[in-house]
Amino acid sequence: MGDILQLAGMSLLFVGFIREYVKNKYIMLAIGVFVALISREVSGLTLDYPVINYVLDLLFNTDYPAYVYFPVFPWMAFIIIGMFFGKWFQELNYDTQQIFRNMLYIGLLFIAIGAPLVFLYGDYHYNGFYHMGPGGVIYFAGWTLLFLWLINTMTTKVKENRFIRVLKYCSKNLTSMYMIQWILISWGKGIFGYRQHEIGYVSVLILFHIMLTFSVQTLVDIIRKKKTLIDFNSLSPDKTALK
Repeated sequence: MGDILQLAGMSLLFVGFIREYVKNKYIMLAIGVFVALISREVSGLTLDYPVINYVLDLLFNTDYPAYVYFPVFPWMAFIIIGMFFGKWFQELNYDTQQIFRNMLYIGLLFIAIGAPLVFLYGDYHYNGFYHMGPGGVIYFAGWTLLFLWLINTMTTKVKENRFIRVLKYCSKNLTSMYMIQWILISWGKGIFGYRQHEIGYVSVLILFHIMLTFSVQTLVDIIRKKKTLIDFNSLSPDKTALK
């Protein structure tokens, strides 16, 4: 199985190298676009060695029976494009509104470039969501940037309420909640079964896992706060020594 966590783990090795040695944001963007451009050419690269083949599948697989849903090529391109915007955000002195405007402009440009490639030359540039080619990466990156701008616009214009606070909480804890949720879902398959229930039963399971995910995340928050308090107290100067 090769899912998004394997993608994240392997991509971190590349991303760490880029972060250490690449300081120019446009070179970061060029690397991300390059990963997208070569993704179709390296798709399916394999050797006749089982262990090596497993690593190559995680990097380049394009075959659904191997169950690699997010091969590093092309999906790492999205992560590197995100690094480009992170670097740009720093250079703008963390001007939130400006970086989201930039996302809107770049997103529209990406959609304009990617759409004709996807819809006119789909066999090469798209070929399915999980194993898309360069045009598909640019096209979906554009829509992602557009939606990020739209979400920011909505949340800044709408008066904060309980629903918005929940959304912000989920955004702040996105990575841990994702990992918690999929661990619970994967374990749950051993208890509730896999693809053997009707929509009503599955809907109840969805609600159950949502509540369970929030419960575990709340427990993680409590543990974090206690650990932070303990660390802070251990670093505080001895009050008796100050007298």
